[in-house]
Amino acid sequence: MRKDVDSAMYLVLALLLSAAVVVSGCSSKHSENTATPSPVQPATPTTRPASAGKPGGSMDWNQVCLNATIKAIQMEIGKYNTWLQTANGSNKQMYQKALEYLQAELKKYENMKPEDYKVGSAFHYIPGVTIGSYGRGDLSKPNPIELKEAWSRGNLPGIIDYKGMSRSGPFYIVVGVKGGDFSAIKPGVHYRMKLVPIMPESYPFTSYYVCVENFEEVK
Repeated sequence: MRKDVDSAMYLVLALLLSAAVVVSGCSSKHSENTATPSPVQPATPTTRPASAGKPGGSMDWNQVCLNATIKAIQMEIGKYNTWLQTANGSNKQMYQKALEYLQAELKKYENMKPEDYKVGSAFHYIPGVTIGSYGRGDLSKPNPIELKEAWSRGNLPGIIDYKGMSRSGPFYIVVGVKGGDFSAIKPGVHYRMKLVPIMPESYPFTSYYVCVENFEEVK
């Protein structure tokens, strides 16, 4: 649903951004547009190869989550770079500072060993950034999320839909799968999923980058 309504939100947010306000939007699926808070898919980061995606696969869970954190940060960097192309005033300054912060975070996690990574270490807002509900109020703890029925419309990484999903979220962007093989989750196939939040997405509504810790096809 998010993709169907984001395009209308862009026009409203583009006007509000020029006044340094981001209040509006509706959503259900990701779209890759230009000037307003909407997800952008950057280049896939370098990760270690893996042969299996289901529980018990070849890639260590810490490595999966570390790779997922790097991917999430890269996606955020791609998004802020796009927004900067049309931003001005206080929004431009906010985006530039966010990029500086994200670049430093990316370097930190790219140089980190898997055994030193702690799940939840990146689960916080980018300092000084407010976009809709993002950056306002306290974040809940990154507790595991159980979805009784969820599916992807295309190949992962990317957003998933789930039964009971509303037009304002929360939204979940899969950036890691236990075992390391995204192709283990087939587009259009419905699964029970256990998600582990990695970091919040810069978006006007509640949205998280997540790793899939377990999944089982709904028969």
